[in-house]
Amino acid sequence: VRNFYRFGDVLGAGKYGVVKSATSIMNPNFKVAIKVIALEKLKSQFHSVLQEILALKKIDHPNVVKIFEIFKDHKKLYIVLE
Repeated sequence: VRNFYRFGDVLGAGKYGVVKSATSIMNPNFKVAIKVIALEKLKSQFHSVLQEILALKKIDHPNVVKIFEIFKDHKKLYIVLE
């Protein structure tokens, strides 16, 4: 994810992780929020959470936050949001 986005300030924090502002490295005018979730906190819920994220990614509605991309490394899940 760090090859594609430059992280900024923390926008919020919750039980599973934090939401940070970010800017696309390829297009500095493209601003997003990235939810960073520690995989260890998801444990057995990972697959159900991933299925929910994939379902939400398909939704295009003005009242629902758009999910642009999803990244995962060995410790964290990154959800790129509008």
